[in-house]
Amino acid sequence: MNISIMIPTKNRPNFILRQLRYYSKSNFKGIILIGDSSDPKFSKENKNNIIKYGKELTIRHFHKPELTADKTLAFLSSEVQTDYSVNVADDDIILVESILAGINFLDSHIEYSAVHGKAFLMTLENAKCEPFGKLASFLRYPMSIVSEDTALGRIKEFFAQLTNVNMAIVRSKINMNAFNEVEKLSDYYSTYIFGELVHGAIVCSRGKIGQIDNCYLIRQAHDDNFY
Repeated sequence: MNISIMIPTKNRPNFILRQLRYYSKSNFKGIILIGDSSDPKFSKENKNNIIKYGKELTIRHFHKPELTADKTLAFLSSEVQTDYSVNVADDDIILVESILAGINFLDSHIEYSAVHGKAFLMTLENAKCEPFGKLASFLRYPMSIVSEDTALGRIKEFFAQLTNVNMAIVRSKINMNAFNEVEKLSDYYSTYIFGELVHGAIVCSRGKIGQIDNCYLIRQAHDDNFY
């Protein structure tokens, strides 16, 4: 599969384990790039889980404790060798069947820089930062659809609705260019929403953002969404 999944993580090995289990059971044939900002104890857990699933998945692990989440993604984007790439937070899942559908869409629509599908936000009953538990809610989660013909028109459309772009499947050259600009921000401004906005605006400037009619992304809300 001609895609790389980029996963930034910090001190949450149980979430990485959940992702590796899912992508292993779903027979994912792309490349998984893990940018690990964890403390040594948690990074060791990640390495052990990567070894466990390394026979079934192609995984590259980078320990980058000095980097913020957005700058970790900037580094990972420079390591991508596939035509397409997608950012997945360590506590989220992008569905494998939808990844293949997204690639097929971009192969057929050169005017689009990125694509995604239907997204959902779930919570578990205890709302704690845990990957497993009883489901408490499951709601639609908005992602950007951008269809204007000009770059400026698309950027205006993006900021008018201001929903998620950075977890769409993106052409890798565009993704790398966008994250290169994010990397120029200070650590303060690359954290929280600013890095995501810079990335989204650049991706929109390079092409339209499409949506396929597939269940695509499951995000998890909990008491430690930011690190």
